[in-house]
Amino acid sequence: MKALELFYSTSNHVDPLRNPHPYSAILHYRAWEKLFLKARCLMECFTEQLLKFHEPHGACRFAFDALNRVESSKFSSDVFGVLIIVWSEMGLVEEALCVYSWLKDLPALRACNAVLHGFGNVGWLVSMLEVYRKMGSRGLSPDVVTYGILINGCCRKGDLSKALELFNEMSERGVNANGVIYTTIVHGLCVRSKMVEAKSVFRRMEEAGVLPNLYAYNSIFDGYYRSGNVKQALVVYRQMLIDGIPPNVVTFSILIDALCGLGKVVAARNFLVNMAKFGVVPNIFVYNSLIKGYCGVGKLPEVEKFTKEMRKFGISPDVFTYSMLIKGHCCGGNIEEADDLLQKMMKEGIVANSVT
Repeated sequence: MKALELFYSTSNHVDPLRNPHPYSAILHYRAWEKLFLKARCLMECFTEQLLKFHEPHGACRFAFDALNRVESSKFSSDVFGVLIIVWSEMGLVEEALCVYSWLKDLPALRACNAVLHGFGNVGWLVSMLEVYRKMGSRGLSPDVVTYGILINGCCRKGDLSKALELFNEMSERGVNANGVIYTTIVHGLCVRSKMVEAKSVFRRMEEAGVLPNLYAYNSIFDGYYRSGNVKQALVVYRQMLIDGIPPNVVTFSILIDALCGLGKVVAARNFLVNMAKFGVVPNIFVYNSLIKGYCGVGKLPEVEKFTKEMRKFGISPDVFTYSMLIKGHCCGGNIEEADDLLQKMMKEGIVANSVT
């Protein structure tokens, strides 16, 4: 322990290029002792030092060779897994993959998941799936974290068919999906307005005993909103309340905008009242939806109330707010009022758009 204390007290003065052995030896010792958090902290420090003098790929090769040269009874192959995880988290995905490819033995599943996560974050779907394929060919079984990373990566790139294939595969392998995976699939389907499939997965989620969270419900709301089925969105809203899940500003934003789009401004206004009951503060999107809706039905006095209410909450009108107000007054024949709003907008430094 004294040796470790001495190392940490002098590590800022140790040049890892000239003398990498202290870093390498301590990293192996930390991994051998299963002190992975401390190993990761030191690996980050080691990496930052190397990147001061090397481009990323060169630093990666240097670190790998330095760790590989350590001859000790405390040598641990887990240290390379730590290296992969740290480099992936630092965004050095290609370099993490290099370490992965240089290893004779497959690193621990957590390290493999880190590589997959890195590729998923940068959108390299083909590379991510190739690493996954190699994991299987080398006998490493994926866990729920692996599938979560893969499915999220596929959905982010818009490859919903592959995401569903992986979703079904994990079920066949006896790996139980968690709430994050179910929600990711539901969201991916809702974004494409595949509401029949989304509701099917949603029911499957409930049948599996996994409680839908707020994000899952908001995805369903958004899906019905996109497909123009506001009636069904309201049914789901009531079910969400029965399940004891309080709505947030996103929930209300979707419902209010949908109702205003149908001209049902009174119902939309009622949801604004409900926001206060749930302690949810409206945002600019909520007020813009209401202003657009009320302008659309010619109820300009109500619109003025919304603009005053906005400022009370510290929400400043944006170009969309002014555009809707100006359009509403023009349609109502209040040209002078519309011109005053335009001058006020310009005075506030808001640049008019094509709608204005």
